[in-house]
Amino acid sequence: MHALTLEPDCRASFHELAEAAGSWLRRQLADVPPERPVYLLGEGWGGVLALQLAWDCRCGEQGL
Repeated sequence: MHALTLEPDCRASFHELAEAAGSWLRRQLADVPPERPVYLLGEGWGGVLALQLAWDCRCGEQGL
């Protein structure tokens, strides 16, 4: 289990954070078998980021 935390003075855009979190997620999943389920969870803003990451990963799998 991992958690994403931000500094209180973080000024990154949503897009920048989603890109950074997506890069981190792809590195973490590099050695994970594709049939293993992955669950992304978040509360409030973290839920929105989790949905964006799930969408980006799904689109990447489909070659979009």
